[in-house]
Amino acid sequence: MGSTLTIQFDLPDLPAMRARGGDPSAARIPVQIRRVGEGAQGAPDTVLVPLREGQGSIALEPGSYLLRTTLPSGRYLSETIEVHEGSDAHATLSAESSPAHPAGVLPWTVRPSESFALPAAMKSRYLKMEGRRSGMGMPISDWSKTSITARFWEESEAGWKPWSSPASVLVDDLFQADGVLTLWSGNTTVEDRIWMELLFPEKSSKFTLLPPSSEEGGARVQIQLVKASDKEADPYHLIVENGNESASVLLAYMHAGNGRAASAVGGYLLDSARELLAGKFNDYTSAAIAAYFMHQYKTADATGWWPGWLKNLDFQFPAHADGAILDGWMLLKLGEASAARKRFLEAERRGMPLFTTGVRLLLDGLDLSMNDDHDEQVNAALARLRWNSSTVDWTEAVCTRWGSLSAGHFVAIPCGESSLRTTRDTSRRQNEGFMEG
Repeated sequence: MGSTLTIQFDLPDLPAMRARGGDPSAARIPVQIRRVGEGAQGAPDTVLVPLREGQGSIALEPGSYLLRTTLPSGRYLSETIEVHEGSDAHATLSAESSPAHPAGVLPWTVRPSESFALPAAMKSRYLKMEGRRSGMGMPISDWSKTSITARFWEESEAGWKPWSSPASVLVDDLFQADGVLTLWSGNTTVEDRIWMELLFPEKSSKFTLLPPSSEEGGARVQIQLVKASDKEADPYHLIVENGNESASVLLAYMHAGNGRAASAVGGYLLDSARELLAGKFNDYTSAAIAAYFMHQYKTADATGWWPGWLKNLDFQFPAHADGAILDGWMLLKLGEASAARKRFLEAERRGMPLFTTGVRLLLDGLDLSMNDDHDEQVNAALARLRWNSSTVDWTEAVCTRWGSLSAGHFVAIPCGESSLRTTRDTSRRQNEGFMEG
């Protein structure tokens, strides 16, 4: 006679997370269950357990079992449980939380080793280093009272124009909040391409493409302080979320290279992602994450519903490049090189994809689609894309790049360099067609 094991999480961050809105039961985390000791054999089982509320359950034979999981933040949890004949068992996976290990956080781009608490002594040291590096030449107390400011821009073929009022937080408030604060929250429609520009004194700006979100509570961008010694020109990291926590979990695992966890969560998300596109709902962001997952982990072949599903992602959302990129790769798998070439060219015309992995796929796709060395269309598209991607932050999951705006167009500038370019240099790149949003 078997027994039932139920599993739940006990994470101290969760009350604050619930206050931010969203579906508490949406995010599910894979927990691996492996029998240990006498009778241990075979592959482990995997159960999806709600991160916030509820339980996961599995029928097991009597014995000793090791439970282990990795949270989206990178935190590893494990527990050993004994299951007895005829008696149900319960296990709680818990973790103390700290700024260095935010147990319940669901960001898409998590760097747990870089986030840290700031006691007074460390804060003073950090401010000395940053104040000296920034070249501001001001006292520590004055620098900590300065603001971190973000501006918002709407990208279109005609150029970039202001989208909403700027947002800002005080450096000192960031310290008081243990290094993480919400910089912006709101909604963007799937027809828009909205960039958030994070301003740096006397340096180029950091631009992040905001994910479309029509969910209640919408998208959110948090700013996180990272170790002063880790990032010479950029002491801040942006955490971007869109309101669908299952999609956030999947992207976090994919970005961290955790294929086992991504596969477990991805299977759960695929059905809902298919429904999103079939029903023509505008959760483009979640559907795109699911599509990148399927491409990366080869969970669908080039037959059945998958090619048509990708065409929906491509043609129903013409403001974004991700669908056209993935459609192009599917066409390559089907041997339709000419059709794939058209989709890659269209993707480049639409602008930078929402996700950084899409930039890599588009560069490779255009390279593979070149008819010959004299393919002028592809050569021109590659030149523009290489220039626009030359300052992409490849460590981020959501497309983030360094640059500035000139005459309503984006100009790529390396991290930390001055945003003041000579008129001749700016004009030359504009004439060469490199200033593309």
